[in-house]
Amino acid sequence: MAPNTTIGLAVIPGRQKQEDGIMFLAYVDGYGSEKYPVVILRKSANPRYFARLSPVELNIDYQSSAQALINTSIFHKWLTKFDRYISQRVDRKVVL
Repeated sequence: MAPNTTIGLAVIPGRQKQEDGIMFLAYVDGYGSEKYPVVILRKSANPRYFARLSPVELNIDYQSSAQALINTSIFHKWLTKFDRYISQRVDRKVVL
């Protein structure tokens, strides 16, 4: 991230303030023994940092939206995957 001022506190011409949003959605049980993959929300659909490693290899679920905010479709996808994950466990109850 480039600085937006110099040592003299003057604004650097030609630079815009970087406003990247990022949101995390995580689930861990009370003991920390069971961890569900983290969901990361960003603006860009194909970020450069996934050029060598895919989100699956990093054990994360990467989603993108225009403002890097969670919307109903992203939350519904996550909740459906989470429901399938929990339903595979025996005698599990979840409070959201």
